[in-house]
Amino acid sequence: TKYGDVEVFLDLYGDNDKLGIGKLTSNALLFNFDSNGDGILNSSDKLFSKLKVRGYDKDGNEKIANLSDVVSDIDLTKFINSDVVNWNQKRRDIINSESLANNDMRNFVDTTNIDHRISYYSSNPYTVFAPESRYKKAETDSIKNFFDAYADKDGWVDLRNNNVFNKNSLFNNFAYAKAGFDGNLKLNEFNPIISSKKTSDDFSYENYQRDSFMKFYRDYEKESTAHAKDVEWLSKNLKEYNVENADEYISRLNSSKSSYMIAMENEFQKATRLEFSPENLEKVKRAFEANPNKAALMMNDSDSVIAMKLNDNGSITLKFDSGREIEVTELYSDTGKLLGDKTRRASLNLETKAMSDIELGSISFNNIGILDTDGKYKTLQEIGASAIKSFSTKHGKQFLIYLGDNKTLTAKDLYNISFLNNELGKGANVGEKDRFYKKIDVRV
Repeated sequence: TKYGDVEVFLDLYGDNDKLGIGKLTSNALLFNFDSNGDGILNSSDKLFSKLKVRGYDKDGNEKIANLSDVVSDIDLTKFINSDVVNWNQKRRDIINSESLANNDMRNFVDTTNIDHRISYYSSNPYTVFAPESRYKKAETDSIKNFFDAYADKDGWVDLRNNNVFNKNSLFNNFAYAKAGFDGNLKLNEFNPIISSKKTSDDFSYENYQRDSFMKFYRDYEKESTAHAKDVEWLSKNLKEYNVENADEYISRLNSSKSSYMIAMENEFQKATRLEFSPENLEKVKRAFEANPNKAALMMNDSDSVIAMKLNDNGSITLKFDSGREIEVTELYSDTGKLLGDKTRRASLNLETKAMSDIELGSISFNNIGILDTDGKYKTLQEIGASAIKSFSTKHGKQFLIYLGDNKTLTAKDLYNISFLNNELGKGANVGEKDRFYKKIDVRV
């Protein structure tokens, strides 16, 4: 930082991590705190205020400050190599080439029918960020050209056997927008094709989603109950053995969660796109009880799109390996990186698609904007917008933006725009009182 080198740690209990369990041993761990997945660690992330830094003054005395006191944001892409290589695919190609050259096929693996997106997702670090921060809407002409190039005589594009998503392809993956349990639109990425969910002719995607969630619900209750019993037993022992600060430890134990509970809560968030809470867990349960089919479709897809067809009205039919089919009006393509540049980041704001004109009038013109004709993301304020309305087309909702001098422009999408301060690594004239130093072993 501009104040010097610091160590970052998580201070959950406001005691400067007295137990020493919150130290981040690697910068890669910072990615876990990017709760909105936009690639920027800042005040919009839920645990940002709990992150602190530790360093030393020039005399070797420990200094502690809030992370926000030394940086207003951290661009997580600073910790990603600029040259992203699919090492899984590269290594497999080398092994296969050597096997063929030596006529020794023991280590040879035919990757023809292994979905290339599996190795893509395990190799590209940008895929850890939210789809809305990586995907762009596919333009009408691009979609038509895609189907002209890949569709069979019946108009279907077969996504199996790496026909589209192969190592030499221009496409990383596709996604479509759908409403979640909170009513907001979010992008749902196509899943790699591994094995069919449809195991029999009477297979029901609705039943599969419902049964999977109810098993999760029961497993979480079981783990929560078991953890509560463990806490009760530990608390009793702390008291019986007169452990120093027992009440403080018991208070923390009562608000703790097992590692399995935390892992399950993360899975819940991925599957439902809701923040985990007991209330939201019950909300999803009630949704399945009231309307299983609707609830199943609100969950993140657990099946894979195996084929697509462009319809005469411009919509696209998606065929899944579970046997179901849906029709979407818009398709999004994975750019393989974050949207924006070194000074600002952008992410698709799909919530505005469902807003009325009155609601659109209350959005922030300072941090919501468009992708301008020059390829730059600009806020509504920067382009001089005075008002905004929406209108519907056969390709989905679009936006009419009013500018000065009775001018208007049309935007197909609106974006959340965040500005980067790029403070990491910057030198600055900071006084001795504020500067951090590394700890030095005076014996050395």
